[in-house]
Amino acid sequence: MKTALIALVGLLALPGFPVNTASADCPLSIETPFQAVPLSRNSLMGRMENENRLDELCPGRDKDCVAKALAPDTDDIPVHARPSGKVIARLRVVYPPGKGLSAELVLDESVFPFTPTIYDSDWGYGPPWFHATLLDSRKGWKKIVLPRIGSGWVHLPETDAINLLNLPQKVLKLSRKGRDHLMVHRNVVVVTSNRRSVTVRDEQPADMWCEGGDPPPLAPFTEEVIPLTDLYEDACNLLLAPAYTRGC
Repeated sequence: MKTALIALVGLLALPGFPVNTASADCPLSIETPFQAVPLSRNSLMGRMENENRLDELCPGRDKDCVAKALAPDTDDIPVHARPSGKVIARLRVVYPPGKGLSAELVLDESVFPFTPTIYDSDWGYGPPWFHATLLDSRKGWKKIVLPRIGSGWVHLPETDAINLLNLPQKVLKLSRKGRDHLMVHRNVVVVTSNRRSVTVRDEQPADMWCEGGDPPPLAPFTEEVIPLTDLYEDACNLLLAPAYTRGC
């Protein structure tokens, strides 16, 4: 049985807006299992640091200059029904200096807030964690999970997807349904994997060793096989994420 829907802003149905699923038999139809794609552009990330560069950008702190330097930038990404097909919506990513990235889906005359699958509001720890679940990839085109419309294709030829199973930091946060339909988070390490399942063990201190000296040896552990259907929620968002987006 698929795990329950995790919190994703904007998924509740409103009159007049049909809601489609990301795939009729998600996640078994996913062409890119365990992958996510960043929605931020490196060319715009520099603006996020303007708050720390005001003395350089605005000598004397002129009000108009400061206001301009701290004004958010936006990136409107067309969402297509298929690669090079009809534009069905727009994904607007907002870059506010000194604050975390945000996004919203513009559909007809309505705007729906959107929080991607992997998100950390602090962009100062390596690449910004602002990644949507990837369903398919064709050259520069990426099919991602989106609120309201289920999924759509965006053209991000300069952006490479990440495979959660191949990250340098091996500890992953696994979210699963617990009591009262609340999500329970558990840190795991993937032992083996294939396109239909992963075998995991629980995190141990040695997996994210931040103390001095050598990490302790691994203690005996029990492995658990988790099918692909339990690694995606009903809307087809991936239920795996990096456990330590900010390092130690």
